[in-house]
Amino acid sequence: MKIYQVGGAVRDKILHLSPHDIDYVVVGASFEEMRALGFQEVGQGFPVFLHPQTKEEYALARRETKSGDKHTDFKFDFSPDVKLVEDLARRDFTCNAIAFDPETQIYIDPFDGQKDIQNKILRAVNHEHFVEDPLRVLRLCRFAAQLDFKPFPETFELCKKMTASGMLSHLSGERLWGEFLKAMMTPRFYVFIELMSALHALPFKPDERTITALKASAFQTPLVQFAVLLCPVKKLILSFCTRYKTPLRFKNFALRCATSQPKFERIFKMKASNLYDLAASLCIGHVWYVDEFIEVCRAFSQDTSDVFEEKAHFLKTVCSVLQNIKAQNLPAFYTLPQDASLGQKLREFRIKQIDALRVKIKLEK
Repeated sequence: MKIYQVGGAVRDKILHLSPHDIDYVVVGASFEEMRALGFQEVGQGFPVFLHPQTKEEYALARRETKSGDKHTDFKFDFSPDVKLVEDLARRDFTCNAIAFDPETQIYIDPFDGQKDIQNKILRAVNHEHFVEDPLRVLRLCRFAAQLDFKPFPETFELCKKMTASGMLSHLSGERLWGEFLKAMMTPRFYVFIELMSALHALPFKPDERTITALKASAFQTPLVQFAVLLCPVKKLILSFCTRYKTPLRFKNFALRCATSQPKFERIFKMKASNLYDLAASLCIGHVWYVDEFIEVCRAFSQDTSDVFEEKAHFLKTVCSVLQNIKAQNLPAFYTLPQDASLGQKLREFRIKQIDALRVKIKLEK
C-alpha cells in the first residue's frame, strides 16, 4: 500500500498557495484493508474513506469507463493493481494530475503538469477522458479566473466542441451552480464570464458594459457579482436561475437590482413615494441588502466618486427611515384601529418623513 497527496492541494503547494482540502489516493490497497485500518467508508457510487483521526479523504486508485450521459454514469475499477499513473490520467488538467509522496517529498508528474504550472497553462490531460464530464468546460473557465492561467489552444477548442455538441445540457443545475459559485468567489470572475461567453456556454452574451461592471465589482461578494452579471438581462433572470438551480436569495436580489438599479441613477429627482418603494424593495425576506445594492450600482455608475457617495448616503438615510419608524411611532398609535388600514397609515407617515428629508437635501444643495 502506498499513499500520495493528489489534486488541487498539490497544485497549490507548487504555486506556494495555502491548500484547502487535502486529498489522498491509495495505491495497492483493497476495501477490506482500508476498513481493517479503521478508515470509514462514505459515499455510494464513488466511495471514499475518511481517516480515523484526521477525517481527511482517501480514495482508492481507480480506472473508470463512461457508461452514460450523467456525471454519475461511470463504471469504476478499484482493483489493488491499478497504477498511480492510471489514476492521474483520468484527471482534468495537467496541473491537477500531479501526485506528491509525503514520505520521499517527491512529485510524481507523468504529464508535465509542473511545466504547465510554470507557464500558467490549462491543458487537458487526455482528450478522450476529458470529454466524459462536460462540467470540465466550466472548470476550465473557473481555474483560468482563480489561478490566472490561460487555456491551452487545443483544450479551448475541445471545450468549444463540447459546448457546440450540447453536452452541457446533461449537467444538473446543482453542479452548474456549484461551479458558478466557486467562480464568483474569485477576484477575476469577469475572466470566467469572458471565457464562458467565448465558448458559447452561457444562455446569453454579456455586453462590454457588463464585463466592465464585473471588473469594477471585483473582490465583492458572490451575491453582488451575480446581480451585476444579470442586471442588464432582466428578462432572462428567471430562466437562468431555473437552469442553474440558483438559491432564492440570489434570484430575488438579482431581480430587485435589475428593476431598481436604473432608479438609483436619478435618486435625487424621485418623488418621496417612489423613494419609499425603492428603499422597501431592498428588504428581502426581512433582510436588508442596502450595502450590497449600492455596490451593484457602483459597478455601473458613471458618476464621480463624490456624487455617487452622496447618492449612496441619501439611499441609506431613506432606508433608515423605513427601518426605524415603526407603527408605534405613528401619532396617536394606541387610538388607531388595529386592522389593515394601519399598514397604509404607516406607509403614508414614512413617506412624509422621506419627503421632508428630500426637501432638506434639495435646500442644502
